[in-house]
Amino acid sequence: MFKGSFNCNGKVNINDWQLNSSSLLQQNEVDNVLSDRRSLPDLIFNVFDSKLPGINILLNLKHFARCLEAKLKQLDRHEILTDSGKQSVIEIYKHVDFLLLRMKICEFLFYLRNYLQSIKEENFSLKDIADEAEKDFHDLLGTIRRFLCRLRKMPDSTFLYATSNVGNKCNQPEYHMYHIHLDLRWLIISLTYIQNNSWGCLDNKSDDLENIIYAVIGDLIYISLKIFERISTAELKLKTPYTCTCMRELWIMLQIFTDDLSVRGKCKMFWAYVSSILKHLCSNEFNKDIAPFQQNIDLPYCKNAELFCIWLIYHLMLLYGYNKNGGYCNSPSSRLNERQIESSIDIVEKILKAYVNKGGKNGARDEIDEELCIIIPLLHVLNFEWWKPQVQIITLLWECFHRRLDQPFLMQTRGPWSTSSEKKTPIDILDQVRGRIKIINDVSNESSFGLFLRLLGAMLQKHYNRSDLKIWNQIIGRIYSRFSQNKIQEFSESGLFNFITLFITLAVTGDTINVCSAMVNLLPSVIDWSDSVGSKKCCLIWKSKLVVLLLYNEKKLSYQDIAEDYTETANAISCRKDEFSRSMMMWFIDVLRIILTQSDDFGRSEHAFLGGWIDRYLLECSPNRVTILTSVLLQVFDKCNDLQTTNMMGCSLMLNGLWNHVASRVRQMVTTFDLSTKFYENPTKLAVLFTLEACRDPVTAKKYRHSAISLFHHFTTSIIIKDIRITRLYLTLILENAITLEHLRKEILHFNTICIQAWIKCNILNCDVNNETIFLNNYISNLPEITEILKSESDRNEFLNSNESIISFLMILSRNRTNLMSEQQCISFDATCKPFFHNIEKWALQLINEENKDTTLAAWIYKCIGTVIFYCSPILYVKNQLNNTLKTLINKIALPPEQSTQQHITYLAQKIFSKLILGIENLNIKSDISLQTLIRELFERYLPLLIKIEGNDGNSFQVSDTLSKCFLKAKPDFVRLILEILGRNFITIPGGNTVHKHCYLVMLLLRNIIRAGEIYTSDTVHLIIIICVPSILNCYMRVHYHHPHKQQTITLLQDLFLNSYFKKCSAIREKFNEVVWSVLRKFIVSNIKISFEFLSSTEKINFEFFQYLLSCIECMVSECEKNKNPLAAALRYYLNDVSMKLTKSKIQNSKDADF
Repeated sequence: MFKGSFNCNGKVNINDWQLNSSSLLQQNEVDNVLSDRRSLPDLIFNVFDSKLPGINILLNLKHFARCLEAKLKQLDRHEILTDSGKQSVIEIYKHVDFLLLRMKICEFLFYLRNYLQSIKEENFSLKDIADEAEKDFHDLLGTIRRFLCRLRKMPDSTFLYATSNVGNKCNQPEYHMYHIHLDLRWLIISLTYIQNNSWGCLDNKSDDLENIIYAVIGDLIYISLKIFERISTAELKLKTPYTCTCMRELWIMLQIFTDDLSVRGKCKMFWAYVSSILKHLCSNEFNKDIAPFQQNIDLPYCKNAELFCIWLIYHLMLLYGYNKNGGYCNSPSSRLNERQIESSIDIVEKILKAYVNKGGKNGARDEIDEELCIIIPLLHVLNFEWWKPQVQIITLLWECFHRRLDQPFLMQTRGPWSTSSEKKTPIDILDQVRGRIKIINDVSNESSFGLFLRLLGAMLQKHYNRSDLKIWNQIIGRIYSRFSQNKIQEFSESGLFNFITLFITLAVTGDTINVCSAMVNLLPSVIDWSDSVGSKKCCLIWKSKLVVLLLYNEKKLSYQDIAEDYTETANAISCRKDEFSRSMMMWFIDVLRIILTQSDDFGRSEHAFLGGWIDRYLLECSPNRVTILTSVLLQVFDKCNDLQTTNMMGCSLMLNGLWNHVASRVRQMVTTFDLSTKFYENPTKLAVLFTLEACRDPVTAKKYRHSAISLFHHFTTSIIIKDIRITRLYLTLILENAITLEHLRKEILHFNTICIQAWIKCNILNCDVNNETIFLNNYISNLPEITEILKSESDRNEFLNSNESIISFLMILSRNRTNLMSEQQCISFDATCKPFFHNIEKWALQLINEENKDTTLAAWIYKCIGTVIFYCSPILYVKNQLNNTLKTLINKIALPPEQSTQQHITYLAQKIFSKLILGIENLNIKSDISLQTLIRELFERYLPLLIKIEGNDGNSFQVSDTLSKCFLKAKPDFVRLILEILGRNFITIPGGNTVHKHCYLVMLLLRNIIRAGEIYTSDTVHLIIIICVPSILNCYMRVHYHHPHKQQTITLLQDLFLNSYFKKCSAIREKFNEVVWSVLRKFIVSNIKISFEFLSSTEKINFEFFQYLLSCIECMVSECEKNKNPLAAALRYYLNDVSMKLTKSKIQNSKDADF
């Protein structure tokens, strides 16, 4: 490295503060210049290829000044030729060694300066060496100045690209041409200082030094301006005002040099020069009493002058992190003192005032927010890392925003918090504000206003002091003065959000109570809000008020003064039906959850938040939201139990609030909760806790019209049920609590019976088996009333080990009753067991509707009800009682009104039809007309459902198994009764000549039994013949000629003739013949034609039967002829006609056989 020149290390990396080890600063260049006397080990210098003693340089200074001028002119010529752009001319200087030129120039001036510094003595001047020496020295400085003035003529591109990572090894002419400007600026400053400091200089000599420093700093600012012009606003965050590391190093050397001389009183401090130059860009706001320097700085016009100034000052301030030796401290070094801080702050304040006055206040600047997004982060760093807090800067920045708060572009548009304000919850808003202050959020995603809030919040967080509120009062005074209720009322949603985040920022970092109170007072009331104004704004206002609660909770402040307003507002909102109000309540619940669960002892008036809104909210909100609130209430209850001995007052107030506003709604949940949900546990646990609390403190419970007895009755015996799991879980938890169980047993009459009723209800209305089911089964099995039923060990094991314990219980119950020996025992047994099924007819169908008719639960409920009827009908039935339990139950589950919307009932009941019919079999039906009517109604309603006709030929049909079981499993006497009811009610002609509408279905049912062969008993077939066949033939004789019943009758007889019992048993055949002839004999006199038609039909299906009837008719005709009956001739005519047709048929059949 040659002497007196900078060694470039390329462009400045904003994150790299390490100086080159060969830099001038690292070589103690500034210290060497500022030292009083310097001794040189060697007084022989190599100047312009000549080795001379230092005194010879001074004696021949004019000659060497001309040599310097010649070298500089070579550089000038290259600059001119380069500007011309002619490649042929540039080639001429292709081989010129610009590094050598620069080295000779710098080393000459460096040695001259060092020699002058080494020989200085008092009362010694250049005139003492040679008459012309002083003049020659001034000429030398003038030559340098003239060259330096050419900086303005250099192309702008040079400042951007004349850098090199290889330093002075670079062979580009532009590099050396630019760097010689930096070298000479430092050398002329140091030469001028040595001249002034060495030989008793006059006062104007000091002015010369200041003017040179002023000019050099002006040139560096000029270069920075040229760089600034080429950088977009967004890139300013990553760029510096330095062309390369050499320019940065020169700035540092100027800082150290000027500040050192300023302390000695030999020149102005560094910031005075900067301020004097920047006044040309922002002249209106700089003090007019600043002493002007002798020369003016010609700076180009800058569109964003204030932005440039702050950007430049920021980077110059960061240079104070370097100490005098060039080491970077990552913080302000010892060089930075109060005077420098105050001076830099003064400059920034003046620039901000200029910015505000030139469009920043009213937003007239074209890119004001983009500019502020650069300015504010720079000021943030300066305020917190380099200066003390500056209220004036905050207030000046506030002037840039308060008139524009209603503009949406102040809101964040990038990053995770860029979602619209309506999607942010109160917790989100608070987290965003706090994250902004703690710089958790990405600063690059913040809007200009967000950056201002970050600066404001961070400043207050660091410097807010309750004992010294000067700064706080200044800031809030300036902010509060800009708002009024009318102004807030006119804000748009964006304006409101900006206003709210501003005040929340103040509340987070300062006097929370004062700020929150001011914000709430300024905001419009949520209760009086009109939908026409905008529900989104109303939601945002409510969120801001909920943020206040979050802040109170964090700072452990009492809610006594504010809770009532929130409860009143929640009461009003809960009455609204719109979606916005639902969201508002949801946010309120979320915030309340935080408040109540984080409270230590409920000693801050948390109970005041409980109000009438709870009842309406739990009634109307979705089940998942119910879970959130009930979870909170459960935690509150548990905490109250824990606080019974430590904070009775807070606990008592909270429990009173729960009884007043929660207990009644919890009671109603058993009737309002939907079975399809999974959120039944919390309301049930609340019900249990209220019951336990009522046992512990019955006085308070009675105060609010509750008691443990009424709660237990309500949750175990309620008829209206929406989710039986509530009853099951409630009963389980109560029975598991020994103290409560003992208390309830003493207070409640028939406690065990109520438990059995609830258990039966739980098992019928729920098909799941879980731990609660197992517990209840074990508990019930040990009750005295049940142990009388489960007498044997096998019965007990069957009950406890069954997955369908209710079915097993009903079977055992029926079996025990059947084994009783006397009627009196049965009466006593029925009296004991009937209360078990109390109100079963009222709650049996509570959980079934059209939507869930195909579910497993619906099928299970009907299976259980059918089983109850099948096994327990004698227990449920009371003769001569119009609305006895059995009849009411059957009507409820199987016989809804014809025109009702409960068609799902018949859909389900048809699956248990046989259980219904066979359950009635156990009763004394013959003596009870009402039961016979019930059977008729059941068959009338379900025959169309249980018999499916698949074709039009009369042979394709299907009878359901449940209908077939009525005849397959019933006793003969009951089958007889059923057939009598079917024959008497359906195989009839109600009027005219048309059969009952279900006659055809009964015929198909009888055919199904007959065609089944020996699956049914022979008694069944025998009963069909003696009971149904007469009715069938009676209808046959009375319907018109083409009625389908005629063919149905023939088809049934055909099936009967093929029946195995009919074929094997002659008694059945004889009985059949008697029955048919008995009917035919009655009609053959009154309806001859149809009777003989029937006779003819039988010839094709059973010739033997035909012959039997023919012989009977022959005898009857002979008798009539003998008695000269008027109908004898007609009867003989039809008989002869049948005989003739029979003869012809035999002859034809014979011919066909021969053929």
